[in-house]
Amino acid sequence: MSEGDTFLHKAMYDISLLIRDPNASPVQGAEEVIRRFCTKELRGVEGGVEGVEDYVANAVVDLVLMSTWSIAATQMGVGNLPVSTWLLQSSGEQGCMSEKGHKRER
Repeated sequence: MSEGDTFLHKAMYDISLLIRDPNASPVQGAEEVIRRFCTKELRGVEGGVEGVEDYVANAVVDLVLMSTWSIAATQMGVGNLPVSTWLLQSSGEQGCMSEKGHKRER
């Protein structure tokens, strides 16, 4: 499992705990997790800082949605979504992580 996959699974677990806590802010928690994981390599995203902010905002929404689904899937007795940064890499998304956890260039 790559560094990106490990991060993703741990982040989903952590955010799912925040979602269950009525006094927590899961969106703020997701943003903090994403920003801690982001590296200076993201500064190379097209569009400069605005591009990075869009990337971060998109990642926060994705993380909250995946975490929410993990809770719902458990309660409904269905499987989790297949989550892997390898799937993201094969889709050609800019800024995705490679199998070894390194940012993949286009």
